[in-house]
Parts: sequence; C-alpha cells; structure tokens
Amino acid sequence: WRRVMKVKISLFFAFTEKDVHKKLAKALNFPDYYGNNLDALWDLLLEPHEPWDIEFTRCKAYTKRNKDSLNRFKEVFSEAKENGAKVNVSFVD
Repeated sequence: WRRVMKVKISLFFAFTEKDVHKKLAKALNFPDYYGNNLDALWDLLLEPHEPWDIEFTRCKAYTKRNKDSLNRFKEVFSEAKENGAKVNVSFVD
C-alpha cells in the first residue's frame, strides 16, 4: 500500500509561470534546489517519490493571461507520466 499525496493548487493568483512553479514547490515540498522551470519539474517528476495527485483549480483565470504556459505544464506532466512518473494531474476551471 502506498500513500498518495493529494494537493489542490489554485491558479487564481498565479500571474506568471514562475508563480505556478512556486505554488507547486510549496504544495509538494520540493527541495530548495528546485529550479522553478519546466526542466527542473521534469527532473523531479521522474525522481522516486510517493504518488502525487495534483488538482489545479481556477485555471480559467490563469489561462486568460498564460494559455501557452498552461499547455506547456500539461505537456510536461503528460510526458512524464508516459515515462513512468507517479503523478495524476487535473486542471479545473
């Protein structure tokens, strides 16, 4: 039996991609050396860790400002999962 870490992250007050990284790092207790970029996220997703169930909420507010950014996050999570990352992610308006 493995414990799943479930987190909800609101993107309502996320104005930049770096804001999203900061929220992720705080919610999932990323190490201090986390680089706050998609490459660093990819690396952490593929490191051994307990399974993560991440729900991003208030995505509509963020996508109005950063549609391409949110798509890049979705792509990284999807590809990491295909490569064995133990993560389930949902994006809710």
